[in-house]
Amino acid sequence: MIGKPSELDGSTTRFCPGKAGLSVLISEDDLRETVSVGKSLKAAAKEPAAQMWFEPFNSTLTIVEWRMAGKKPFAIIQRWLIADNADRDAKDRPRDKAMLAVTACRPAKCAMSPMSTSQPIRMRTNWRARPPTSWRAISNAARTR
Repeated sequence: MIGKPSELDGSTTRFCPGKAGLSVLISEDDLRETVSVGKSLKAAAKEPAAQMWFEPFNSTLTIVEWRMAGKKPFAIIQRWLIADNADRDAKDRPRDKAMLAVTACRPAKCAMSPMSTSQPIRMRTNWRARPPTSWRAISNAARTR
């Protein structure tokens, strides 16, 4: 954790070492997290993924799977827990639903894609988790469906 939790709202920032000189930035504010990857804290904070979040309350699990092309990371896969406001428990609190998200680690394009069961979205998400040499072919296939 970087610094102490904010006294005003309890927000936190964590910066963890990753692969090949990249690190993972996890920021939490108002019970919502963002996850980004970069060579430094400043670089990770500027990536598009650092500005993307889910509207409902959410959290991430601690394990990140690195997708590699040789020794070069090109994506991370992480499990998220998203509050489902339509599914309430006995105390009227939203139940958490697990979801996988892929964050592509391409320079200045570290963007997150949630996994989905619909074919067009699944194709776009699936190509983010593949080695860079196959991005163009899979991207073109997704557009034609």
